[in-house]
Amino acid sequence: MKTFEELRQQAEAIRDAVNENENSAERVGGHLLDTVEKMESLDIADVAEAVLEAEAAAAEAKKQADIASQSGEIAQKAKEQGDIAEQKGNEAVATANAAAQRANEAADKATNEVLFKTPQDLSEEEQAQVKRNIGIQNAIAGLITLPITDFSAKVNATTATKTVDNIIPKGINFLIVDIGVVEGDSSTPASPELSAVLCPVSGGRVVFQGSASTKFEDFKISVISGAAEKDGMGVEVSTPRSITYKVFQVRYLTEQGSGTFKGSFNSLQILQSAYPTAKPGDYAYVGNPRHLYEWDSLAWQDRGLYITDVDQALDIDSGKAIANKAVAVKLSELEPLKEIRLNGVYINPFTDSLGTYDYNGTIQELYISVIIPEGNVLVLKQYGDKLYVRPATKEVNGTADSWQSVTPLSDIINGKVIELKCTKAGGGVEIGTIVGYIIFKDIDKFKSIEVTYIGLGVYPDVFNLSNFPGIADYLFFQNNKHKVNTEDIIDSAVTADKIGNNSITKDKLSKDLSDKIFEKETLSIAKKFDKNYISSLATIYSTSSSRAVVKYKVNSGEKIHVIIPKNGNEYSITYAYFSDLEGTQGTKPSDGGIVGSETRIERDIVVEDYPYIGITYTTDAGEPIVTRDKISLTQGDVEEIVKEETSSVESKLYVNGLDVVLPDKFIAVKNDNLQIFWRSVIKSVSPYSFGIVSSCLIGKNYPRYYTLLSSVANSNIGQERDLTIILKNNNYQNILVKKTKIKIIDIPSSPSTMKNILCVGASATAGGQWVNELKRRLTASDGDGTSFNPTGLGLNNIDFVGRKEGTVKNVKLEATGGWTVKDYSGEGRKAYRFFVTGVTQLNVGDTYVGGGDTFTITEINVTEGAGNIRCTYDGNPSLPSNGQLTRKNGNGDSTITYSSYESESYNPFYNSESGKLDFKAYADKYCNGSIDVFLWHCGVNDIFAGTPESITNAIEAYRNILRAYHADFPNGKVVISSVPLGDPNGGFGANYGASENGNYYTFAIQVFEYARQLMELCKESEFNSYTYYCPVMEEFDSENSYPSEEVAVNNRLQSVKEKRGTNAVHPIDFGYYMVTDSFYRTVCLVLNELVE
Repeated sequence: MKTFEELRQQAEAIRDAVNENENSAERVGGHLLDTVEKMESLDIADVAEAVLEAEAAAAEAKKQADIASQSGEIAQKAKEQGDIAEQKGNEAVATANAAAQRANEAADKATNEVLFKTPQDLSEEEQAQVKRNIGIQNAIAGLITLPITDFSAKVNATTATKTVDNIIPKGINFLIVDIGVVEGDSSTPASPELSAVLCPVSGGRVVFQGSASTKFEDFKISVISGAAEKDGMGVEVSTPRSITYKVFQVRYLTEQGSGTFKGSFNSLQILQSAYPTAKPGDYAYVGNPRHLYEWDSLAWQDRGLYITDVDQALDIDSGKAIANKAVAVKLSELEPLKEIRLNGVYINPFTDSLGTYDYNGTIQELYISVIIPEGNVLVLKQYGDKLYVRPATKEVNGTADSWQSVTPLSDIINGKVIELKCTKAGGGVEIGTIVGYIIFKDIDKFKSIEVTYIGLGVYPDVFNLSNFPGIADYLFFQNNKHKVNTEDIIDSAVTADKIGNNSITKDKLSKDLSDKIFEKETLSIAKKFDKNYISSLATIYSTSSSRAVVKYKVNSGEKIHVIIPKNGNEYSITYAYFSDLEGTQGTKPSDGGIVGSETRIERDIVVEDYPYIGITYTTDAGEPIVTRDKISLTQGDVEEIVKEETSSVESKLYVNGLDVVLPDKFIAVKNDNLQIFWRSVIKSVSPYSFGIVSSCLIGKNYPRYYTLLSSVANSNIGQERDLTIILKNNNYQNILVKKTKIKIIDIPSSPSTMKNILCVGASATAGGQWVNELKRRLTASDGDGTSFNPTGLGLNNIDFVGRKEGTVKNVKLEATGGWTVKDYSGEGRKAYRFFVTGVTQLNVGDTYVGGGDTFTITEINVTEGAGNIRCTYDGNPSLPSNGQLTRKNGNGDSTITYSSYESESYNPFYNSESGKLDFKAYADKYCNGSIDVFLWHCGVNDIFAGTPESITNAIEAYRNILRAYHADFPNGKVVISSVPLGDPNGGFGANYGASENGNYYTFAIQVFEYARQLMELCKESEFNSYTYYCPVMEEFDSENSYPSEEVAVNNRLQSVKEKRGTNAVHPIDFGYYMVTDSFYRTVCLVLNELVE
């Protein structure tokens, strides 16, 4: 990088500084010997300083050698001042060269054993390239090291920030922070483990910032403008475990350096535009492959190719040398273009007579996984509603004669990873090859800018996957796309429930998957040598005994399974490798070949680098059997198996069980507002902790819900619109994306014949509130036309039928409080409903005695001490019409006073004579002979137990009901709804006290899983022709639909009130009407189909 004159000036300065008659080269070499000894003994506390010293010494010694060889005058003066004045100038050169060689050896040792931290499988050439990439010789050797004392902290599974004031000198332009980490809090790190490269930040108090990561922790580090002479430092660490970290030192460059690295540029044009002038010695990287350009006082000069092959060769997934690449990237950002968009991919805008073509802000991530031809740049554009990505000789007006990827944009949405496939072969890339991946940030803007030129240049580097976390995460979870370290997975740990990425190898598969995918292929004998054996020297010799040698064709590195009924005797080895089929001289394997023992041998062998393996065996026991694993299925078959195995656990791939539970389709109806509430679809303890984004061509996104107003729905009747729900983290990265559809339908017409509707449920149905409102919306004509009181449709030939009438609203139905789906699927349970007053604390599961029997509380419907409870029993109690029950077990009130009770002790759908469900008999007695539309809103009592089995039992009960109903009414339709989430404002505490089962979170998990399984039930091929899922849960505002009271916020502050729930699962009337609205939309769909 420096001119000869500059080197000469430096040499003269060094010469003048020589003291005590020491030759400069020897002095540097002696200093280096000390450094090497320190490193070899590991007797150093600061390994980073050893790296610095070794590299600085190497550079210094090399300079001395260059000076000695290039300037006889300087060499002569150095010789005259040194102890070796009698030696010739060429001996000084030799001494300097030897010192330089020793310095480079120490630099290699420092680089490989200290900087890389983990063993590297790199050649000497690759090691040298890595050192060039991270700028050791030109950058690290020039850094100033400042030890930091008393900067450590203990962090316990959280995010914590520590700040130390006035420790960083001002006036620097580049900074590396060296940190150590140990697990736990019993010790402090002894040495640095990772480095964070900090780069300048403009504006505000933060002057530098950067980050670093271990396998578990993420460090965010900032330098904050401080006092007049020094700045402070802040470290924020996020960790899932308990750790202790320590900041050991900082290394920095001052602003006095003569040659400054200006960054990486896509073309010389861009570099010249960014820096029309520069200082002598300034340099930059241009193009891909990179060329090194230097400013020579008049213009930028091309100094040749800067090789980056090793950049691509470094193993991103294993973590080897990943820090080095990160340093290289950060070094290239020392003076970035101001226009570079850090939050997205920068695309060089272009202006012509028609305007400016600027795609910036449209693409979040773009990763290209194939090489572009030398001298080309990567360009992209939108033309004809298609995305073009390809190499070109230059952007805008260049030519493209290599590979090309053309992707239609019609179905692309923001935030989704899109595969880019080669559609035109070239440059060694075949058609169909995946050339990269893209995530759009603003697809609509991108579609609006059509470019007729060859394309706009993409900047910065899109060939480094570590720049693009969204695409990296996508590849990590794709099968057969992106490998991880299988060494980190315990053998046989990968089961059907745990598959999430391409860490699958045969050793990692459990037997169930291994048997599905792999079978054995038996190798054929390529040549047999009868009456022969393999000697200890790996030579095939003849013998008169019953021995033979067989050879098999094998592949280097593959694993074969060998079974030998009986191997040879002690004078032979069991196997050896051979370079050809006919030859008799082989090579002993690394394990020695196993000395013969005339016993059965069975083992796996990883084939070494030879084409044939020979095996000695005793012929009277039978020939060897040699097999290899054979994938008998096609890649598509294997992918299908893995897809099938993972489909049932897809949601488990997300962090801590986070999911968005959605049906395949929502129904919107003409003149009706639709709302989908985020709390009711986001399966999370705290759904509002995420950034919630919905994307749809119609409707609006609000903090608590998505809404589609009737005015918009009315102009989209007959359409289906995609709705995408995206959850984002604090870095605005997508962590979960789920899609559904909204189908907009017209209101139904009156059926031509009478249609009977039967509504079934438990206590939430027994009052009749939602059923009566549904009847009104379908058959009446009242209402004011607002969403608060929608106008009824006034349909004819619709009747609501059933054995019972609602206890609150006068409407026919079939509902019994406390009943489960399972109760309706069999004989039913005997129970009493007690009407109670004056109660304080009751718990589901508590038992009470009365009338000579024991009663178990199964349902509580009590507000402010009055209401009703349902209790099951097994005997034949004799109870007075009013009285008391006395507690037997539990923590509820000692006595319960009841004013009356009623029996609820059978299943009305069960025919005791035939011993089966009989919906025809029920319909004949209570429904005018038919049940045409069967509405089910049931399950709270099934799933309240909080166990997976309770959900499974309810689903199986529904299957029995559906089969029996369909047998009796083959033309009938069934609508099954999810159930609402419970009250999140304290209703569970009011009803169930401090209960592990009776709390909002336990119940919410059950509700989400119950809804998911109901969706799957309704899609099963046996039932999907007549069964419909109704999304009551998803369309229910659980935050504002349950009874509540205003109470003081704490014991002392009486004047400030808060809302506190008084009932866990029984809504207020307006909550029941939201249940109605969901059923209304699904029933409109059913009636439309019935009329058709």
